Amino acid sequence: MVTSRRRPQDRFGEWVKAARAGDETAFRKIVESLQGRLFAVAFSVLRDAEEARDAVQDTFLRFWHALPSLRNPKSLIPFLTQTVRRLSIDRLRRAKRRRVSISYSQFADIADVEQLFEMLQVRIAQQRKQELIKDLVDAVLEAVDKMPDYYREAFLLRYMEGMSVKEIAQFLGLPQTTVEGRIFKARQFVRDRIRRD
Repeated sequence: MVTSRRRPQDRFGEWVKAARAGDETAFRKIVESLQGRLFAVAFSVLRDAEEARDAVQDTFLRFWHALPSLRNPKSLIPFLTQTVRRLSIDRLRRAKRRRVSISYSQFADIADVEQLFEMLQVRIAQQRKQELIKDLVDAVLEAVDKMPDYYREAFLLRYMEGMSVKEIAQFLGLPQTTVEGRIFKARQFVRDRIRRD
């Protein structure tokens, strides 16, 4: 006798139907199965574990309220991923430009970073190298704050989390070419902002 393996989306489909009917155990299974992935998305944006946990909790609350209108179980993971991403970005905005400690090496593979460093060096020739690095990092962070959300998300996942393009594409549910394009545009945005300043 051949037993067929159920696909994860089949399981989620069953759990969504049961949860819509009021089965709290099914809802708990959805939470337990997806909370790690959603935490990773939230943390990659927020860089704060407590804030990320709160964003995930808020996401599941919204899901609970949206459950009656969720007709297609296949939309469960995209709905939750988009919701946690949006809530995380909103939390980041409300945090009024939270600064993150970043070392110069985290930006070492950005194209033309040496040119950017040299531009800063010319403008502030008398300052020590550490101050220049701090200025460069501050300028990059300021540019990151001002870039569109979808560029910022890909940029932070790549350069702050150290995720590969393939990993980012899987996390965000996007084609790799889209992620590559967003990272390219984000790097271009950073270079342009620093040159302008």
